[in-house]
Amino acid sequence: LGFNVRIKNFCYVFLFLSSLLICAACFQGDTATTDTGDYGNQELVESHNVFALSLYHNIRNNKGNVVISPYSISTALGMAYAGARGSTQKQMAEVLHFNLDQEKLHSAFKKLQAHLGVIQNKGHIELSIANALWIQKDFHLLEEFLDLMRKNYRAGVHTVNYAEDLESVRKAINAWVKRETKNKIKEIIRHGMLDQSTCLVLTNAIYFRGNWKNQFEKKLTNNAPFYLTQNKSVEVSMMNQLNKFKYFENDSFQIIELPYVGNDLSMIVLLPKKIDGLSEIESSLSTESLKALINGLYEEEVIVFLPRFKVGFQILLSKTLEQMGMRDAFNPGSANFSGINGTRSLYINDIIHKVFLDVHEEGTEAAAATGIVSKSIKPVMRIDHPFLFIIRDNRSGSILFLGKIVNPKENNL
Repeated sequence: LGFNVRIKNFCYVFLFLSSLLICAACFQGDTATTDTGDYGNQELVESHNVFALSLYHNIRNNKGNVVISPYSISTALGMAYAGARGSTQKQMAEVLHFNLDQEKLHSAFKKLQAHLGVIQNKGHIELSIANALWIQKDFHLLEEFLDLMRKNYRAGVHTVNYAEDLESVRKAINAWVKRETKNKIKEIIRHGMLDQSTCLVLTNAIYFRGNWKNQFEKKLTNNAPFYLTQNKSVEVSMMNQLNKFKYFENDSFQIIELPYVGNDLSMIVLLPKKIDGLSEIESSLSTESLKALINGLYEEEVIVFLPRFKVGFQILLSKTLEQMGMRDAFNPGSANFSGINGTRSLYINDIIHKVFLDVHEEGTEAAAATGIVSKSIKPVMRIDHPFLFIIRDNRSGSILFLGKIVNPKENNL
């Protein structure tokens, strides 16, 4: 095949949103414009990534595709953690792998969000993050807590009336989410999730859109099989290109970095060589092994085949986080969020996470070829069976999106 590299269309990946509902018997920022190289705190990034993989290991057995935004979940829970005290705080810190004290932790979140804002301001990609509090009218929150939310999370504060007009509040929250995610997440709060005892909802939304640095060319995309198992496949639109990428392979797997324009963010794809080898790769994945793999990548010409896919994913995280050790937060008799309103009346009722991800020609298009130069054989990475992917901030190492694709034709939208 002869491939001719052209920059043509844009890559449109996306977004995510996590919403944290805190209910009970009535419970009620500045960003830098230049990059100083301070990503907040490397301890926070490492804690965030350990939590990301820990959470993924606990939900990876969900049937079908799995896509989450660990950054969004950590941020939403970080806001709740600001009000946690006693054993509730201790359990949340253990599950979320927070090693910093409260003051340093939230300051680090602020700096990391500012760093990601600098990437947005460069203009190569779109990366926007928003936080909000939805507080029951006449429900008192401690001024120190509100100040911390505004200062470190740039959270908008909205006064609402769950007691008298649940549907209007639900629509308002969903409209905010829809706006902040550019219409990609249309409903985070479904009917029945709110009731008169709801006093506070914390929401985080993240939206991402980026062009591939090396784009795929649409005319080279062909229908090809994607193997669900050794004996079963589905036909997908398979993009392909030949280009220089950071790459590594051994007897068990191949790994490649697909950078976005600006080189600030990239997608890492980890492909087992055996069609049924994903579980084995997942089981061995840790922050240390992942970091070592990424650091060990070397630039090489690779022929890469990547399926076009669009997926949606949603999950209630309460039971998962309880099983991971965050028990008190969901127990009305044990929860201690007295740092929010000065009492122990608050507990987390549910945590909802919803994600939309779209990779297609209008967003990921480039010239590509299977080129053999100077009689050298180029490695071929044909991503035609279940694989892992990670979208990360290259400079801080923070994982923004993490998931697996076991069937590109399954979208659940």
